[in-house]
Amino acid sequence: DGITASGALGNIQVTGTRSYNTGADYTYNALAPQATGDGLPATVNKLTIDNSSDVTLTNSSSVSNTLTFTSGNVLAAADTLTLGISTATLGTLVRTSGQVVGNFKRWFAAATVNNVIFPLGTGGFDESMNISFTVAPTTGGSISATYAATDPGKNGFNLYDAPDSITNIGFGLWTSTPGNGLAGGTFNVDITATALPSVVDFTKLRLLRRANAGAAWTMAGAHSAGTGSNAVPVIHRTGMTVHGQFGIGSSTVNPLPIELIYFNAKIEEKIVKLTWATASEINNDYFTVERSSDGVTFDELLRKPGAGNSTNQLYYSGEDLIPLSGNSYYRLKQTDYDGHFSYSDIKTVYYSLKPGDGDELQIISISPNPFTENLNLNFSSKSASVVDIMLVNTSGQTVIKDRIQSVEGFNSYQFSNRFNLNKGIYFVYLLCNGQKVIQKVINE
Repeated sequence: DGITASGALGNIQVTGTRSYNTGADYTYNALAPQATGDGLPATVNKLTIDNSSDVTLTNSSSVSNTLTFTSGNVLAAADTLTLGISTATLGTLVRTSGQVVGNFKRWFAAATVNNVIFPLGTGGFDESMNISFTVAPTTGGSISATYAATDPGKNGFNLYDAPDSITNIGFGLWTSTPGNGLAGGTFNVDITATALPSVVDFTKLRLLRRANAGAAWTMAGAHSAGTGSNAVPVIHRTGMTVHGQFGIGSSTVNPLPIELIYFNAKIEEKIVKLTWATASEINNDYFTVERSSDGVTFDELLRKPGAGNSTNQLYYSGEDLIPLSGNSYYRLKQTDYDGHFSYSDIKTVYYSLKPGDGDELQIISISPNPFTENLNLNFSSKSASVVDIMLVNTSGQTVIKDRIQSVEGFNSYQFSNRFNLNKGIYFVYLLCNGQKVIQKVINE
């Protein structure tokens, strides 16, 4: 649990006020996942990350002296990890391995500097960005950077960057935002793109720039030939004067991954309909629809196989059979055969359970859960009615369906695993007089 500011949580607990020293050095070292805890001061002297299972940043913090990545990643989706505290105190990065998955910020003086690294990534892939000021900024300040495994879109295409026509764009979006008064200067950007599949010639990759998500892509600065390899390409752009969002483009020599046309989520008849379409697919293994109640922590909802390789427009669909009450957040994850993955934009759906829903039927118990062979269902009914009972998998397929005549009051029903069900999550449905009751079960 890390260190906390109050309450009966965390590794340090006292009955009085807890004051953690801002001049101290803090090390997170473990084999299991850790959280920094909200007691980690807003400023620390040194911070060391030495946990191969990752450390979640639970409040924003700045490192004034040395930030050391020995092993593992910092998960900073909601907060920001900062190296340095001013233009006079920039801090030092020592890195063996690991990335910041989320928001990372560094301070810059009004001076030229070479290869200042932002160790960004997804946790599984290194997506680092280096910035070099060849002409010093007129005033120093900070740069905040993030990486998102998402489809950046093709607004403004096609582009021309002599001698190539840029027709394709890869999944992945890097954002560089100046702050704290940083202005002026000329800089080079170098981006490592290890989560970029289907690269045939890394020297032909181009770094694209746009102002924001609604702006068109442009060819700012000048191209410098890529280095590295097809598996770990490093894309270079020189002579930049403005920050913004960066993507990786190419001519047709590098087909790059799937081109997503849209991903939509819409509530219909108490079920969330999920639809998406692709214009093309390359090495596409499968899609995963993920759901969240807070827009931060996502869980897998359903999975659909991809087409592998396709140049045709393809359409996909799925359903969330049990929407959450209130807001639900959905995103589409696409995974290639080699394990590379990317995310769509997040879609939000609001669902309100109407008064009276589920009044006709009520599930009393389902046991055992998890189950292996038989599954016993006990439910109550307000009246003698015809009840449809179904067992549905996470792909929305009905694997067991039955219709019974219920009696008023207590009723029981037994599912038998007569169809050799695969292990995993299923949903028990009770349908009666237009009303529906659903409960999740697990087959082991």
